Amino acid sequence: MTQHTDSWLKRLFIRDGKLHPFWRSVLYLPAWLLVASLGQLPALMIYAGYLSARQADPAAVMARLADIVNWPLLVGIGVFLSQFLSLLLVTFIFVRFLDRRPFASFGFALSRGWGSEFGLGLALGVGMVGGIVLVEGTLGLLKLEGIRSAADLGVAGPLFVLGFLVYFILQGTGEEIPMRGYLLQSLDEWLGPVGATLVTAVGFSLLHIFNFLYVEFNPLAMVNIALFGVVAAYAYFVTRRLWLPSALHAGWNFALGPLASLPVSGLAYRGVLRTVVSEGGQVFTGGDFGPEGGVLATLALLAGWGSIWLWAQRRKKEESGARPRTD
Repeated sequence: MTQHTDSWLKRLFIRDGKLHPFWRSVLYLPAWLLVASLGQLPALMIYAGYLSARQADPAAVMARLADIVNWPLLVGIGVFLSQFLSLLLVTFIFVRFLDRRPFASFGFALSRGWGSEFGLGLALGVGMVGGIVLVEGTLGLLKLEGIRSAADLGVAGPLFVLGFLVYFILQGTGEEIPMRGYLLQSLDEWLGPVGATLVTAVGFSLLHIFNFLYVEFNPLAMVNIALFGVVAAYAYFVTRRLWLPSALHAGWNFALGPLASLPVSGLAYRGVLRTVVSEGGQVFTGGDFGPEGGVLATLALLAGWGSIWLWAQRRKKEESGARPRTD
């Protein structure tokens, strides 16, 4: 092997004394998908055993297991908690041994301000969906028929809300760990913030292609999901932590499904509010896919992006004003 060839191979596989970010990302993808699948098994096996004891028909058991939106709340929390912990473990291994950096740099450090970032993310996620519901109601595209009772929800209202908030914090964070966590951060070393954001946003959108097995394909939904990926990536870059994007993701899904009873990426949840969406005006409502397939979600996401920018500018001014003068 010539010296030139050896140098070329090093540039292809090695960057800054570590495995190239591209190859680290390539290795992480199958590890993530495998662990995300296997991580669900403990809770699902327990649920399957419970169903089998009550229902002898294996086909009926499998149908209940596949009916994600109608899982009992404790089953959903168990599934996403197990998946979350599994993802955290495999990501820790990649960060420490392939990236060779402290895990504290990954984005979950409990340093000053993490709680306000998390609270802001939840508020923005819920607020963006609230804006969509308000506009749809004003346009006559959505009708609020009341609030569901504890008997209808299957659990007392406060427990339902708190339980599903935990459910979607685990679910949303479980998606942010790979997307705005490991993959975005690795690709940032190679492509820079803009390139890493675009790649992961498109990838995040493509991951939702399987949701169209249940509803009609909606190209605007793919655009909006990619836009959400851009906003979430921006939320990471302005903080260099995952608290804000994880909470934003959780707040958005939580408000859509358990609060407003609207589909979450095509999956229809029964929530606290009894809402009826008009069959017309699907360019605004998103049709069966839910608000993420409509133009109002585009506007809400842009407004959320702008809100994060304003918050970041204000924080910069506060931090610069708090620094002691050296002159």
